[in-house]
Amino acid sequence: MARDPIKILIVDDDEDVLIELERLLEGEGYSTATAWSGQEALALSEKLQFDLLLVDEHLANVDAHALFDELVARQPNAFRF
Repeated sequence: MARDPIKILIVDDDEDVLIELERLLEGEGYSTATAWSGQEALALSEKLQFDLLLVDEHLANVDAHALFDELVARQPNAFRF
């Protein structure tokens, strides 16, 4: 029986980084969701469960550490990086 792919949330406000990470990870068989902003990341975390959280530490117009803490609270079983 095939296992479900690992689901990864990628949060970055740099379009090039976001697209490249998504392309690389999906090419390796992972399932990804991308967010350009903290608000978008929080909205995704309400709808989906993730196995891994990748959050840029230097997001524009948002306290990335506070966002990360909120995502961890909403996704307690996800690995954080």
